[in-house]
This record gives sequence, C-alpha cells and structure tokens, in this order.
Amino acid sequence: MELNRIEAQVHPDNLASLRLLQRLDFQQEGRARQAGFWLGRYQDLIYLSLLRQDSALAAAEI
Repeated sequence: MELNRIEAQVHPDNLASLRLLQRLDFQQEGRARQAGFWLGRYQDLIYLSLLRQDSALAAAEI
C-alpha cells in the first residue's frame, strides 16, 4: 500500500508518544481544542502528520 499521508492525534500530556512521533519525523499541524471527551471532561488533542515526501522513506525510493 502506497500511503502519502499518515496522521496522529495525541493528548498534550502524552509526552512519550509526542517524542516518538517527532523522532519519526511527524510534523505538528496544530491543536484541536476540546476535540475529545473522556474522564468526564473535554480534552485538547495535538494533530501531527507525516507526508511521504518528508519521510526518510521518500529518499530511499528515489
């Protein structure tokens, strides 16, 4: 499967996941305020994405 874009949504307090995605070259696109609801309250989410052209895999395919 040839994907062009992969997206991730992460809670701002989930620092381990944010660090991992950044190490994998995901770029932060923004913050969706009160986009999720759990534990009885609304939660913000950080949106990140990885584009084929920006990843290390793109260089390997050339």
